Amino acid sequence: MNLSVRSVVSSAPGSSVGEKAKLAFLRALRTFIQGVAAALPAGGAGAEILSVGYWEMFGVSVLVAAFTALASLLQNLATFLPSDPPPAA
Repeated sequence: MNLSVRSVVSSAPGSSVGEKAKLAFLRALRTFIQGVAAALPAGGAGAEILSVGYWEMFGVSVLVAAFTALASLLQNLATFLPSDPPPAA
C-alpha cells in the first residue's frame, strides 16, 4: 500500500494495545472537538435552510460529530489496517 493511501486508511500506531487505545481515543477526541467547532457556524446556516431553531440544529450537528468521532475511534483501533506512517521530518 503506498504512502498516500496508508495516510488515509490506517490505524493508530502503538506497540501495545494500551498505547494504541490511548492514541485512538485522543484522535477521536480531536475529531469530536473539530466537529463541535464546525457545528457552531453550521447551526445558523442549517437553521435558515431547514426552518428549525439554532440550538436544535446545533444539537444535531454535535450528535453527528459524536458519530464521526466513534467512527474515528473504531478505525484507529482496527488491527486489520496497517499502522499510520511516521510523520516526515
